[in-house]
Amino acid sequence: GRRLRAELARFAAEKGSAVLSGSIVTPEHLIPLPANAASDVLVLALLAQRLLGQHRALQALFPVPGAEWTFALALGIAEQLQDVRRQLTDSDRSAADLLSAVPDEEKARWTNIAQLENGLLKDLAQLDLRDPLHAKREAARRPPDAIPCSRVVALFIPDLSALAARALQSLSARC
Repeated sequence: GRRLRAELARFAAEKGSAVLSGSIVTPEHLIPLPANAASDVLVLALLAQRLLGQHRALQALFPVPGAEWTFALALGIAEQLQDVRRQLTDSDRSAADLLSAVPDEEKARWTNIAQLENGLLKDLAQLDLRDPLHAKREAARRPPDAIPCSRVVALFIPDLSALAARALQSLSARC
């Protein structure tokens, strides 16, 4: 936002004019998380715990037995899985959503990922918390009740994620 405002001001100054802009936000600001969303640190810790306890049962994800499983190893893998989950969330998808679309040779691997994700959701529910990524997907479908706007203008967004596009559609439908 800061660089965009500076560039707009420079351009306007060259034309002998000025720019008064409203709030400029990135697409992430469109999707507020609920108060009971779990922190990223907790999500990683829970995923790592699950991996430590279940890695032998996840043979499609970890086909080579014999590696020594430590919490540090599980945490590193949990970070990678969380990155995959974030990318899926940006596309407004979950691992379970992909099961019908992946090739047969990848089904078992994605089934393992979906099982881990479902287990994570159960772990969070036991703590009365919500998964922040699932909460983002739900929030994108439901804009806030009180919307102080008359229209939505999206400018200079070269690669708008599917989730942000859904949030903009929901928001603009209320304006």
